[in-house]
Amino acid sequence: MTDDNKRPQQQGDRDTDGRLMPGHSVGVTTRFKPGESGNPGGTAVGGQKPGRWILVHGDMTTDELQRVLDDPRASMSAKACAHLWLDTADPDPNVRRNAWRVLIERAEGKACQPLEVVSPQDPKTGPAKMDLDLLTVEELRQLEKIHAAHDERLAHQQAEADATKPNEQ
Repeated sequence: MTDDNKRPQQQGDRDTDGRLMPGHSVGVTTRFKPGESGNPGGTAVGGQKPGRWILVHGDMTTDELQRVLDDPRASMSAKACAHLWLDTADPDPNVRRNAWRVLIERAEGKACQPLEVVSPQDPKTGPAKMDLDLLTVEELRQLEKIHAAHDERLAHQQAEADATKPNEQ
């Protein structure tokens, strides 16, 4: 192996492998200070949400929408929404369908698909139902553990049933 394949020895705050050494000073001046905002300037002035432009551009003609696209001062959000509105009139049905889907999702939010879990029937109360969207991450983990334990019990019961069956030959 030649010396060309080895990493050059680092100077200052790094070791020979290029890792930062304990007590290094890299990034000290740019670290967040306790009690200080990470964004002291706040949200940029003039920043607009795309949903606002969907409503504003909805009543525009195609010529007006084209002028928005050509305007160098228009924000990226304004241009993106103008482009989507123009796509709703595209001759290709796939382009039209996709444009409408995106516009609706931006304006109204994506359609929610509720999940329902039905447990084995309890003789007293019937099957238990649960909306998974309402569970916390910890509750979902607990549910996964319960499900795994239930699967293990079923596998064990099946193995016992198979062991007690007479051998069929």
